[in-house]
Amino acid sequence: MYNGPTFAQEGISLFAWWLLTFIQEGQPAPAPGGTPAPQGDGGLWTMLVPMGLIFFVFYFLLIRPQQKQARERESMIGNLRKRDVVITSGGIKGRIVKIRDNEMLLLIDEKKDVTIRVLRSAVVALDQKGDAEEDEASKKDGDSEADEENESKSSEEKK
Repeated sequence: MYNGPTFAQEGISLFAWWLLTFIQEGQPAPAPGGTPAPQGDGGLWTMLVPMGLIFFVFYFLLIRPQQKQARERESMIGNLRKRDVVITSGGIKGRIVKIRDNEMLLLIDEKKDVTIRVLRSAVVALDQKGDAEEDEASKKDGDSEADEENESKSSEEKK
């Protein structure tokens, strides 16, 4: 049981008492006979140095990459243009038809002319693969139309 003076009697706050106790825990108790014990482990520094190293490791492995990713996402959202194919946070894939300040109009289905309005912040990624696939599909559609024309001409010539 603690028989010393109370905090109110000493005029010291609980936090200050805790801080002093925390700092003194790392220091060895004085040896019997009044001579101080030799400083062996460094006290507070032996605890602060590993904590500092842990902070730096966390900074370089977690905090800095997250900040870099956030900057890249902000620049991607700022550079959105018409005709870009984007993927929203809900998993909807569409082509940008119109861009306003904070929202945009996405074309989801060209055949049925289905469009939706979404916020710029809902865009998760640009889909470069979608652009290439649509270009190839339009080339194939053009090739198939040319093939159909050639077939119809050859069938007319046979008649």
